[in-house]
Amino acid sequence: MRRSRPAAGEVLDYFRSTHRRFMDLVEAMPEDEMLAPGRYAFTGKRAVYDWLSGFAAHDLWARPKSASGCRLGVSLPTMRN
Repeated sequence: MRRSRPAAGEVLDYFRSTHRRFMDLVEAMPEDEMLAPGRYAFTGKRAVYDWLSGFAAHDLWARPKSASGCRLGVSLPTMRN
């Protein structure tokens, strides 16, 4: 059975929405919480700051590759400073 997939615009809207909510949480996070290793399960033994730095580095590495192979016909979102 073939599943229907969401339209590319829906996927990007969802990405932008979840990215914005996550960044809002990080921006509001106290520094000691952001620097505490292993505080959140999704970071493993790392601190949120370290996890986010790695995520940003991966995003910068992947962006040219994604854009050149992107068949969505839409521009990829940019990370806010």
